[in-house]
Amino acid sequence: MPQAPTIAQILAVPGLDASISVGLALNGERVAWGECILPSGNSLTQDAVLATLKQTVIPALQGQPLTDFRALTEKVETLTEEVTVSQPAPPPPPDTRVQNPSRRNLFSGKLWLPPETPPTEDVIVERIIHPAIRYGVSQALLAAVSIARNVTMAEVLAKEYKLRLSKTTIPIHVELNETNAIHIASLLPAASLGYTTPGDDIEAELGANGEILQRAIRNLQKRLTTAARDSNFPTIHVNARGGLGKLYDNVGKILGAIFGLTKASSPCSMRIEDPVHREDRQTHIEAMFEVKDYLRMRRMATPLVAGAWINSPDDVLAFAEAGAAGMIRLNMPRLGSLHRSIEAALICKKRDIAILLDAGPAESAYAAQVACHTALTLQPALLSGASLPLLHNEMARTLAWVSQTVPAK
Repeated sequence: MPQAPTIAQILAVPGLDASISVGLALNGERVAWGECILPSGNSLTQDAVLATLKQTVIPALQGQPLTDFRALTEKVETLTEEVTVSQPAPPPPPDTRVQNPSRRNLFSGKLWLPPETPPTEDVIVERIIHPAIRYGVSQALLAAVSIARNVTMAEVLAKEYKLRLSKTTIPIHVELNETNAIHIASLLPAASLGYTTPGDDIEAELGANGEILQRAIRNLQKRLTTAARDSNFPTIHVNARGGLGKLYDNVGKILGAIFGLTKASSPCSMRIEDPVHREDRQTHIEAMFEVKDYLRMRRMATPLVAGAWINSPDDVLAFAEAGAAGMIRLNMPRLGSLHRSIEAALICKKRDIAILLDAGPAESAYAAQVACHTALTLQPALLSGASLPLLHNEMARTLAWVSQTVPAK
């Protein structure tokens, strides 16, 4: 039996955008690529990613045999590094904190006033490497194992996780932006179109009674129904980013706003993501459950989607056990390695919760390609990521090839 290829070399290539490409060379022959997508507005830099790859990832993976994707990606999930972080400094000893503003203390210099900015100190901590790095490295590992076995990435996942491949392409969710919204007719083949609300000045951007948001959804619905040749319209997916909860002070008014958005969307169907947002996971789950429960009591069929506070399989389990949403958005770069996305998806599937599998920013072609193969294995309700043609075509090509290479049973 021939010996399995090993990881002979690991390459790290900074991109012009906020990304680092990771390449795994198989015995000096072929290279499998993945992409670490740096989150926007985050302190993670290309230099920091390169340092982590050099100091932590390369020593752990170089020379490893490409026999078992699951074992390799689980290994990546355990990799830790030492980093310097700032944290609040401990308060000064009590005997120096003289706060009595007497004349004696004032003239003796003993008067202590709290600083305007709390003091901080730098400390070294050990933590698991950033989710974006784990995500990119696991993409490359999956591609490398598929090359080593001479099968598709979808077939690798199906075998290792004992799952069945889909026989058809997965319905696609497309996030609207200023560019693709201009050509709305080209998006009609999508199953779902995402409209994300602005999140800065809630009342100015949504309207005091949500009328600005309703108008925007009604305009989108009119453009879709005018451009369509039949009544098979995409679902309008409103990501409220907690805006309705900030706009209204009670769940009854939030339900009224959701009802108004449902009417504005008709004849298109509508779902809503994160109508409320809270400052910690538990209170957010409770608030989402309250909205979902009120929707049930009022016999409103608008699906509720959870996107905030979904950062790990444990988070998914907490939402699932609470029954806080009918669909969960799994943001793959935020969860970490592909193994974590698969774990989270299997939790949803076991509890019959719909999945929106989100590959992350549309600019990452490698991430989108891997997400297509993952989706064909997990069969989520929706797949989101790169452009509509890129996602559809990659899935269609994979299914065409698998149908030719896998014997019919």
